Amino acid sequence: MTMMSPVENFGYQDFLLVEASQEMVLRALAESLADAEPWGGGFDPENHKPSLFFRLLMRIMGMRAADGPWNNPMAGMSPDPDMVGRLDVHMMFTGAEAEGAPLTRDAPPANAGFGGFAADFDDLRISRVTGHADLTVVEMREMASGMSMTAFGVSSVLSGADVLYFRRSGEAAAEKNYDFHLYRDGDVVRRVLCHATWAGGKEDGAWWEGISDGAVTRYEPAGLYVGAGEADLLDNRKIDAILGTLGLTATRLFGPDGREAPVLFAKRAGGAPLPR
Repeated sequence: MTMMSPVENFGYQDFLLVEASQEMVLRALAESLADAEPWGGGFDPENHKPSLFFRLLMRIMGMRAADGPWNNPMAGMSPDPDMVGRLDVHMMFTGAEAEGAPLTRDAPPANAGFGGFAADFDDLRISRVTGHADLTVVEMREMASGMSMTAFGVSSVLSGADVLYFRRSGEAAAEKNYDFHLYRDGDVVRRVLCHATWAGGKEDGAWWEGISDGAVTRYEPAGLYVGAGEADLLDNRKIDAILGTLGLTATRLFGPDGREAPVLFAKRAGGAPLPR
């Protein structure tokens, strides 16, 4: 497969590397998408359990769903009929329909957060990493900041698999965001992030938040963070160093020959139902 060269002037790029076969990841993504919160609130009204999003927040705060019991305040209630069926479901596309440039998102206006949803915001492309039989890359546009719902969902389904989440910032990024997280069995095992916020919407008023939670992983080279402060805890160069432990760089991964056999999950007409 021939992919387009990476776009240099992007805002943000989110992707996962999953140590599992593409088929396993496809099925895990399909299951996690089906498990996602079907309508508003913090609980899944059908199964009487905390929603996927709420479970991730609990894990970050050191809680588990088993810490319940969870008395569903929405039990017996029905979703707002005006909200049901308003969004298209994900369909699966392969071949030429699944190819394209790396999935990135435009930079939002300064100090405006991660707003500005596009029609294809929910696209996910799942590809085999060339030369790595059991390493799968998932490209998406993550809505959250400081967490990855996609990685959490996949890791909750794929028992024992390491799910690595990365966020890179390109030349068009207003407020730089860099992330490396490791999820395993629905746990947030490791979270390193370096985020800038433009005070007053001005670059010269930027303040940085650097977070390093959890034990250093085998993917992080020794000395990677030595001497780093909050403003340079993580950047694209250090993300490349982490990718290097897997024999990759971002340029290689998202270059013309870095991925193969792409499958696209997208909310649009056509395609086939997601695997079950």
